[in-house]
Amino acid sequence: MFTRCVCFVALLAVVVLGSSRAAEDEDIKKEMKKMEGTWQMVSLENEGSDVLAKEELAKNAIHLTVKGDTFKVADSGETYAEGTFKIVEVKGKIRKNDLTYTKPTDWGKKPVPQLAEWIDDDTFRVVVPDPTSKEVKRPTEFSAKKGSSQILAVYKRVKK
Repeated sequence: MFTRCVCFVALLAVVVLGSSRAAEDEDIKKEMKKMEGTWQMVSLENEGSDVLAKEELAKNAIHLTVKGDTFKVADSGETYAEGTFKIVEVKGKIRKNDLTYTKPTDWGKKPVPQLAEWIDDDTFRVVVPDPTSKEVKRPTEFSAKKGSSQILAVYKRVKK
């Protein structure tokens, strides 16, 4: 009887952990699909100040294009950054991503941890540590305060 109970508890643990992992995988698949498309940057902050005025961003649109697990950041045909990303965790509106840049090449091949949050279905904000800094850690808050070595951007979906 004892052996049967232990086996049942072990089996239950495997089923619960397995279904939990399957649910996480399903959440990640949904997020990947939701990210697909073209996004326009509407604000960009670094070291506690706006990098570009909102009017300038509206005039010289910087776009993020996501297809599958690839991304590209460009404006007027000039590509600033591109690479691949992996969603490593989804909790409600917040997700943790790891980016691997192929351009610019001097940012290295090591994944850069990122924190992102949906503001609504067509808007999200993302905070990324400066990939050129010595110590690159996943951000824990949505800010780009002076001395944080973090960049905060807000993107809005481009409607077709």
